Amino acid sequence: MPHRFPVHERSRHAAGAGVGPTRWSLSRDNRGRNRTVQHAIDRFGGVDVLVNNAGYGYRAAVDEGDDGDIRKLFDTHVLGSVAMIRPSSPVCGAVAAEQS
Repeated sequence: MPHRFPVHERSRHAAGAGVGPTRWSLSRDNRGRNRTVQHAIDRFGGVDVLVNNAGYGYRAAVDEGDDGDIRKLFDTHVLGSVAMIRPSSPVCGAVAAEQS
């Protein structure tokens, strides 16, 4: 049976294992993304895994969807992930590689 902690308790529990959530705005601000990665490096000594968990649903048939809404959805789901992968990839696994 899985543990059933409130979200803040799960976060505290995970932080003891070197894991922690961070909030980041999907704005086009590179400084915010870089600060998020630097925060993980400062707190945990590096980044081993990046979990992109941004997203939302949009219910419309392809021929009925609003172009602006579809573009915003694509920006969030695809470009938001790419935006976090870029500053994270140079440091992902660097600590593990140094230790082997």
